[in-house]
Amino acid sequence: MKKIIFVCMGNTCRSPMAEALLKHKLNKIHGENYKNLYNIESMGIIVNNTSLKASEESIKVMLETYGIDISSHKPHQLTEEKIKNADLILCMEEMHAEFIKRILGKEQAQKVHALRKYVNLNDDVFDPYGGNKETYTKCVQMIDEALELLIKKEGI
Repeated sequence: MKKIIFVCMGNTCRSPMAEALLKHKLNKIHGENYKNLYNIESMGIIVNNTSLKASEESIKVMLETYGIDISSHKPHQLTEEKIKNADLILCMEEMHAEFIKRILGKEQAQKVHALRKYVNLNDDVFDPYGGNKETYTKCVQMIDEALELLIKKEGI
């Protein structure tokens, strides 16, 4: 089973949208069997309050755009154990990837990448937190574009 973790700062916007969207895409490709092939999670570098949920705009945009309900998402703190057990860690920004790489040894750091750069796009997924619906829509479109390329790159 391939373990993929999406990482952003607080695990309330970008990484939960990426997690849910990839699961949705994998379900379309493999059906429910994808759960036997892939373990997809999302986590944050700094999660202050685990009783929070995904941001309201993230919930709205995912439901309206993709029909995906992420309202039950609870933010999770990225841990050293999760990092070590992952096969691929895809961060929303290069600075998140660099932060994690500093924690890991050289061999482990090879599995950490900025999502869009990993699929040969030259920008980061910007943080929409506090923005309006259009901001969140543009953000999830950037994630969607990268995930389509990820599926091709990884042969999913």
